[in-house]
Amino acid sequence: MRTIYLIAIFMFGLCFTFETKAQSFSEVGLGIGTYQYQGDLTSTFPALEEFSFAGSIFYRYNFDSRFAAKIQFGFGQISGDDLYAKNFNKRNTSFRSILGEVSLIGEVNLVALISKETELRKVTPFIFGGVSGFYFNPQGQYQGEWYDLQPLGTEGQGLPQYPDKQMYSLFQVSIPFGIDIRYNFDRKFFTGIELGMRKTFTDYLDDVSGTYADNGVIASARGEAAAFFADPSEGSKFPEGFKRGNADRMDWYSHFNVYFTYNFINKKDWRYMRKRAF
Repeated sequence: MRTIYLIAIFMFGLCFTFETKAQSFSEVGLGIGTYQYQGDLTSTFPALEEFSFAGSIFYRYNFDSRFAAKIQFGFGQISGDDLYAKNFNKRNTSFRSILGEVSLIGEVNLVALISKETELRKVTPFIFGGVSGFYFNPQGQYQGEWYDLQPLGTEGQGLPQYPDKQMYSLFQVSIPFGIDIRYNFDRKFFTGIELGMRKTFTDYLDDVSGTYADNGVIASARGEAAAFFADPSEGSKFPEGFKRGNADRMDWYSHFNVYFTYNFINKKDWRYMRKRAF
């Protein structure tokens, strides 16, 4: 967690590092795209059926031609199903989850927005990285009804028979990073395509991580629905202690986003940029 705090401090520090210049400006943007989960219920290449809608709004401040910082709010859904996971499809496990995140991100243009001759470029690729906090809530379907999985303790969390298994938090931290390509229409409107990964520090985006608990214990303590979600496999149930997921590998999710921005460049600064650029 210390690394997370250092990244956050670094990001906030960007706001005070760069001298304000006439070429600096801010933007507000709106994006639409997808979230994609990667974890215990997916193969190496996720199935198209598991791509889910995502939307975002953000504020970006461009310090100069190379550096920018952005705060972004995203909302969408992730899902996974053993049906598409070649290695574990016999578990018959699936989930869906809403996902909301707020991210603080630093951006570095690989090609300066303004060249040495101060010509405003039309296309500017850049890389980004930062820190994000997010909320998720995995759910499963049983007899036509959707249930929140975390309170059910599907791996025995919170039961006296499994004192080493604790309830996981639905609020987590991730490290967002990726690449973006921006097209500059004119002084007021930009558009772009963003592809980003989110490294999380939880293995429970899908409510699957460690080993199976005794299904009879789950049924007695939490009910029939909990027992089903703990082990929905057909036929005989997996024995207690059998591997249910890979607890040593944290879950990830990715974000593909197409966005449009409106830029707050005042007339004085724009006249300066236009005079120097054309």
